[in-house]
Amino acid sequence: MSEASQRIVALNEAARKAADEKAWADAEKAGTAAAYIQNFGGGAHAAQARQRVTELSRKEADDKAWADAVRAGTAAAIIAYTQNFSAGAHVAEARQRAAALETQGRKEVPAIDIQKTCQAAAGAMVSLMGGTTTEQDINACLDSEQKARDQIVKDRATYFSADKVQCMRTGVYLPTAPKGQV
Repeated sequence: MSEASQRIVALNEAARKAADEKAWADAEKAGTAAAYIQNFGGGAHAAQARQRVTELSRKEADDKAWADAVRAGTAAAIIAYTQNFSAGAHVAEARQRAAALETQGRKEVPAIDIQKTCQAAAGAMVSLMGGTTTEQDINACLDSEQKARDQIVKDRATYFSADKVQCMRTGVYLPTAPKGQV
């Protein structure tokens, strides 16, 4: 190869490198790493550009999932976000919202004193099955009722408003055991 040809090759290589560096600087400034890859897929910064595109994709997925969870406004949606994006950008806020939703739910779901109902249910079981009423039977009843209330609190945001009103009328609470069996 002649000296002139070598010089032309060197100049072309220098121009290509300069164009590559300028394209990367422009891509960094504009946040267009994907465009850089498209035009300079074998360029000096291709690996770095691919990493940025991957990070942006994760961030976009994280932001979309968070926006969806906020739009749903339920504890279940917020918790699902934290499970799917445990290192996501919105995890701290998600945990705060989930706790606030649970606190709100606990306030909105009436607390009903079911001690007498559980004692009556345990007594009904004794009259049907024989034996004696034990504190363990009453505690099992209370525990079951508390678990049911906790489930209502957890699922409350998924209920229709009319169902919430109908379900949570404390003035017409029906105990677990029907009247004829107590």
